[in-house]
Amino acid sequence: MNKTALITGASQGIGASIARKLAADGFSVAINCRTQESGAQVKAECETFGVEAECFVADVSDFSACESMVKAIKERFGRIDVLVNNAGITKDGLIARMTEEQFDIVTNVNYKSVFNMIRHVSPIMMKQRSGRIINIAWPAIDDTLAACMWGKANFGVGKCRQDEIVHFPGSGAEAGYIVHSLG
Repeated sequence: MNKTALITGASQGIGASIARKLAADGFSVAINCRTQESGAQVKAECETFGVEAECFVADVSDFSACESMVKAIKERFGRIDVLVNNAGITKDGLIARMTEEQFDIVTNVNYKSVFNMIRHVSPIMMKQRSGRIINIAWPAIDDTLAACMWGKANFGVGKCRQDEIVHFPGSGAEAGYIVHSLG
């Protein structure tokens, strides 16, 4: 197949499951994780499907770190065909009790990371004239109580409103914008 998928937050949970599924489908897999150790098991599991897999340590809330990671993935695999924006955190609690620091952390990981990754991957996809971007979201904003728990609400809003960023007018790239609501 010779296609590469990059999954953020892929060392555990949903991200790890997505990485394994894409590997089973024949994709080479770039596993974004916080440490090499945290992604090692997922890497080994992906390699059992006969594909290449590698861990890339980067804080996806950091613009420059994302740029460096995407460059390294492009150098390693030669292309990026699928980006799965999966990384996310919560800081559950009432907004009246949430600190500004907690808000900033949640916003940066859950919202800014999506921009950071799309910003650095989209030129590659436009040059290839193909690519898919998938953003993982939670439906927390549909519940009044959950909306008060700003961490979850912010995660949902952060992932669900990226369609304006993803459109690549006139590029010929198949910038498939897909949001999966999980919850």
